[in-house]
Amino acid sequence: MITNENINLVNRNMYLGKVSLGLAAAVVFVSILRVNGDCTQIQCSSSLTQHDCSARGEYLELNITNSCCPVCRRGLGWGDSNCSETNACSPGLECRSGTCILDKNTCSYTYHLREEVQALPQCHLDGNFAAKQCKKDRFLGSRQRYKLESEGKITTLHCKRNGNYEPLQCDSGICWCAEETTGRVMNGTRAVPEIMWTQLPCYNAAEFGSQYLRQCDSISNAQNLLLWNFALHGTLDVSIVKTQCDFDGTYGTYSINKDMATCMWRDGSRIGIYAIQSNLVSQMNCNCARDELYFEESPYKTTLICDGYGNYKPIQSINEHVFCVDSDGFNVTERKSEIDSCSQFLYKEINPVYGY
Repeated sequence: MITNENINLVNRNMYLGKVSLGLAAAVVFVSILRVNGDCTQIQCSSSLTQHDCSARGEYLELNITNSCCPVCRRGLGWGDSNCSETNACSPGLECRSGTCILDKNTCSYTYHLREEVQALPQCHLDGNFAAKQCKKDRFLGSRQRYKLESEGKITTLHCKRNGNYEPLQCDSGICWCAEETTGRVMNGTRAVPEIMWTQLPCYNAAEFGSQYLRQCDSISNAQNLLLWNFALHGTLDVSIVKTQCDFDGTYGTYSINKDMATCMWRDGSRIGIYAIQSNLVSQMNCNCARDELYFEESPYKTTLICDGYGNYKPIQSINEHVFCVDSDGFNVTERKSEIDSCSQFLYKEINPVYGY
């Protein structure tokens, strides 16, 4: 059972294990830039785009060997055989068992998809997904926090719903006023111990209250610290039903209770009757269920239908025509008289080997 005594003990152990405050938060972000390679420190004035490369039957990639500028290159194509280190696949593809297939760890694999696949992501010159993905009026994600959590690191960074950093950040016992897009310490300010966070010039009592951690990520952070402390002492097989939170510290999209997962609103309340078995929770995103609540509070209405999990049904219909939507409810096809499956129109679902 998680108790206040457990949490206080873990917090104290974590604090004692931290590096000197003199390193401050800025050092963390500088090191992140450096590990990504020398090209993160170099600005290239080239205006070359994938559109330019496509006109020549080639694909865009970053030349990290020489110029750190984008170049057009063509290698073996999707599905071509006999690839090797000396007979390379085109950018966005990887050689597996002698055949070039889509490299879905990159964004540049989308360069190889046919034109009817719509709502493609924005890619960086290095072939990775751009940190901010814009879909009309919706921005997706803070890649930095996602990256840290994917690596198993404990972080309490807070992101706005548009994916940018909130103006005040605390992490690992250190707090600072953050630049909105980079999260680094704002010019003219400096990082302070967490106990002094209310003294920062960006602190606003009405906005941040008396505690940095919000209701959901306070619970989640305590769980993460307990697991970290158990692992530190060699106990790895610890079962805790993790509380899922959004990156702004409010409750995440679903909650697991025993063997069922249900859609959840930002305040922790359940949305409708949407549910799925907990072992299938990876198939649930609750985007449609949450959007239903958004539309209830707005002057606009939606005709899109949710499935029983709270996700958008891929095939939607209106006026006797059907069309496909992605997981966020955005159209990815024109209206058609008949559609058997939307998989061929959703870039994330296209098979990297067999394609369409």
